[in-house]
Amino acid sequence: MSAGDMELFVPTGGTFATGTRFYSYNGQVIATRASSGGLSWKLSDHQGSTYATVDAGNLAVTKRWQDPYGISRGTPPSTWPDKHGFVGGYQNTTGLTHLGARDYDPLSGRFLTADPVLDTGNPQALNAYSYGNNSPVSFSDPSGMTWGAECGSYRQDLWVKIFRTSPYALRWRVSPRLTT
Repeated sequence: MSAGDMELFVPTGGTFATGTRFYSYNGQVIATRASSGGLSWKLSDHQGSTYATVDAGNLAVTKRWQDPYGISRGTPPSTWPDKHGFVGGYQNTTGLTHLGARDYDPLSGRFLTADPVLDTGNPQALNAYSYGNNSPVSFSDPSGMTWGAECGSYRQDLWVKIFRTSPYALRWRVSPRLTT
């Protein structure tokens, strides 16, 4: 269960919850405090994926490596301070990553459901299951709804672009009688 900057987790068959608190600065999570492990500083790449943590108590560094689509490379660390991975998405036990509005499969590099935001002016966006415009090195999609420089935020100008480039929207603006 997530509530603001706190996450509670009760393991299967367990009776007690463990908690993790997330500390953010300028829209990026920079540290976590787990009920079992203390404070850890997070080091993230340009996409928002945490690749290393530094234990604040002893300054021990833990690293993990992923390919551009979020598949683990090398031996994963035995411990990690939270359950978040690729672009900050929640990693569940099935191997899928929950990214905002949709679940993502790193093995296929695709979302499991269609994109709820359709940009008809961009042919690449017509593949509603693709991740990050099929270019995960350049683009990310942490919200599961749109990729680009301002991922994860509602962008009014995107809707205006869709409206202006749709031939149907143009007809509706010119004359409502043409659509009947």
